[in-house]
Parts: sequence; C-alpha cells; structure tokens
Amino acid sequence: MNNTQIKEVAIYRDGALVKREGKVSLETGSRNVTLCDLPFNIDPSTIRLSLPKGIKGSNVQVKKLTNEEKTERNRELQKQLAEIENQFSILTSQKELWCTNGDFTGNKNLDISQMSEYIDKLPERLERLYQKESELLLKKEELTKKLEEQNKANSRNYVTADIYTTQEGEYPFELRYLQRNVSWYPFYEVHSSSEEARLSLLLKAKIRQQSGEDWENCEVKLFTSNPSVSLDIPELPVQNITYHVPNRNLFKAAGRASNDMAMGMRMAESMAMVADEEVEPVEMEEVSFDTAEYVQSDTMNEYALPGTYNISKDNETTLNVSAKEVDCEYHEIAVPKKDTCAYLAAEVNSDDIAELSDTATLIYHDDTYLGQACLNIDKTKDKYDISLGRDENVHLEKKELLNKTSDNFIKTQKTTEHDYEITIKSNKNKDVRIRMADQLPLSHQKDITVTAKELSGGKLDENTNKVTWEFDLAPKETKTFRLSYSVSWPKDKNITY
Repeated sequence: MNNTQIKEVAIYRDGALVKREGKVSLETGSRNVTLCDLPFNIDPSTIRLSLPKGIKGSNVQVKKLTNEEKTERNRELQKQLAEIENQFSILTSQKELWCTNGDFTGNKNLDISQMSEYIDKLPERLERLYQKESELLLKKEELTKKLEEQNKANSRNYVTADIYTTQEGEYPFELRYLQRNVSWYPFYEVHSSSEEARLSLLLKAKIRQQSGEDWENCEVKLFTSNPSVSLDIPELPVQNITYHVPNRNLFKAAGRASNDMAMGMRMAESMAMVADEEVEPVEMEEVSFDTAEYVQSDTMNEYALPGTYNISKDNETTLNVSAKEVDCEYHEIAVPKKDTCAYLAAEVNSDDIAELSDTATLIYHDDTYLGQACLNIDKTKDKYDISLGRDENVHLEKKELLNKTSDNFIKTQKTTEHDYEITIKSNKNKDVRIRMADQLPLSHQKDITVTAKELSGGKLDENTNKVTWEFDLAPKETKTFRLSYSVSWPKDKNITY
C-alpha cells in the first residue's frame, strides 16, 4: 500500500474537500493499481485522481473489502488471541492443582519434611504462574488493540485505477475527495480599551473532524458555504388570504430582553500580589498572528490561512483567522425602569460589525473577560451598541410621586395621573455620556388617551411612546428628572398597562 499525506483541506460549514498526495511505483504498460486507502466516511462519488502529464489513468474505483477478505486479514490475530486464551486455561488449571495438592488431610503417606518442602515451594511456584498470567494479559491487550485497528482498516475505502505509462518508475499522484463528519463554525472576540476609542475584532474558527485520522502539517482553507444545502432555486407557492378567527389567549407572552442589556456582571478586579523582593517588571505583549487571505467569490467567502496546521481527529481545534479594528464611541445606557445600574456600551457603525450578527461573540474590556453575547444587529440602522456590562459606579433610582385616579368634568371618563422622579448619580472619576430611556404606556384604542405632561427635556417618540434623554455627568454629580403623564378612558370600562 502506498503511503500518502494530506496536504490541503478546504473546510465547509459541513464537510471538507481533502487534497492527498502520494507516490506509486508503475511498470511499463497498463496496470490496475491500488493507490491508497481512505477513511470510511468519505463521499466516493467525489474522488478525483491527478497524475503527471504523459501518464494516462482511467477507471478510478473505490472498493471495500469483502467479508471473506476481512476474515482472512484478521485470521492471524484471532489465531494468536485463541492461543493466549488456551494458555490462560492451562495456567488456571495449574494454579488450582498446586493449591489442591497443598491440602494434605487425605494423604497419609507424606512425612513432615515432604509437606514442609511443598509448602515452602508453593508461593514461588504460584508467583511464577501469576507472572506468566500477567505477561499473557499484556500480550492479549496488545493483540486486541491491533485487532481493533485492523477492523478500522478493514472498513476503509481502497482507491484503484487503471494506469498506463511507457516507462517504469515511481510517480507522484494527487487525490481529491469530499470528507464527511467535518465542520467549522466562526466565533468572534471583541476587545475594547478605556484608553482608546477603538474595538479590535478577532475572527476565530472552531474545527471538528471525525475522519478517523489526524491531519498533520496541512494547509487550511475555510469556506462559508455548505455543500449539503440543496442547490434547487426556491419557488413561490400561491399565497391565499382569508379571514382569521383568533383563539382566545389568556396569557401575554413576555418580550425578549434587549441584547444591549444581555451582558452579565463584570468580573471582579484581580488583587495584585506583593512580592517579597523587588523584581524589575518585564513588559509583556500579547501574541499576534498572521491573518488569513480573504477572497469573495460569486457564491461564498473563502479564508486561506497562512502556514500549515495540525488538526486532531479527537479534539476540537481553534484557529485564528483574521483581525481588524473599528472606531467606536463609549457611553452609558441607563434604563431606570429595569435596572439600578447603567450599562457601558460601545457605539459602532452597523456596517463595520455586520459579520458579527447572530454569531457567538466573546467580549473583553481592558483585558478582562466580560462574557459571551449573540449580537442581533439591525443592519438597516446606522449605529449599534455593543454592551460591555453593568457599570456599578453609575446608580439609578425611579420613585413614584403620584398615582391618582379621578373622574373628569364630562362624567363619562376616568383619568389617572402618574408622576415619577428619576435620579442618576455618577461615582466615577471622569465625565461620562449618558443615554437614558423610559416610556409612557402606548394606546392603540381611540377612546384611551395618553398625555405627556413633564419630560424634563426628554424626547418623545410618538410611535412607541419611548422617552430618551442624552446628557453628560461630571464626576460625583447627581441629576434628577421628572416623568409625568395622564391616562384617560371611558368610565364604564377597565384598562390595564
């Protein structure tokens, strides 16, 4: 069998195109040659053979061993295992015999000296038997492992071809095929720093492959498409319209929390260790990497990674793909109705981070890991806020000052007046920009009206009744805002909000 080596893998989101190289010894004329064996989980229909110019090849086939061939290959190993089992049986009989003969109650012909000699020699003889048993056990484990490997080899695919050459010699060949049980998925790291208004976006790839063999020193390409997805162009069916009879719904579904507020609490700062002796500090620098070559084709994107890589069949492999930097603006997002702390956020252009949408993203700030997020980026909007977690140095409080219901002059309506006080305080040692949001209830009924009275300079979005404020807070500064509104509705009805 010719030795081959994987030189290049082009990994799809599901599956991989593998390029394998080897050499084959050819005689003059036409011969049917077995080139190599391949893993069992390849797609045989995708195999392509390349030979040096001037050498003709045809009838490329993928074959598997018959049951008779598998049995013949395993015969010698199974024979050796059977011999070991026989030796185990002999050793067991010998141990039982030596122990049985050590019982002298039924033998009156032995004198004391003979019994003493037997008893003295019994441990040594049993020790030799146990030692022999241990040696056989190790040999059995070795043969069993070989048989398992042989069974794996028996299930592999054997590639044969008819090859014609006018001159005998050793010639190189290449095989390309689609390998199943291989996949990769992207994830990002977002690194921010309080010293610079820029974000570093690192694209990484997690690769899983279960081909049954390690890929060593091979070139790697990553494709963003999936060859297992149907190539059929979708067709639109007829869409009929009719009246809808709604079901009575007793429960109101809870809305999904905003991604801007999805980050967990920031990790506690590490305590610095004090050394017993003064040691000159060593300036450390994070390891960098060469980025992949990016190619955009007609139907998908491709990343050609520099250098060669080892990809294990047993473990998940993580590879660095690319890195870029984007500008950002830091500010605090405050939602006093939902949280007593503000959230630090980095505002970026949506186009700059479009590839992060719906992709696992690890967030770091000042080299501190904050958590993992899945960003839901609205690409129709110009800006997007990446949450960097709760800022425990900006405190919020929303206090209800008035909640009064009364009949109005018309006597056919009721009105409830609401008045809230919102307080925000900064304990930070620098100025911060705050974007604060609250809301008025929103009515979709003509006879239920909501009237804003005091917004303390906030902007009201009449489509959503969301109120927003944008302002600066100096170190240790406190600001107070009022949010007042009234709700009116027919007296003979009840409302909820």
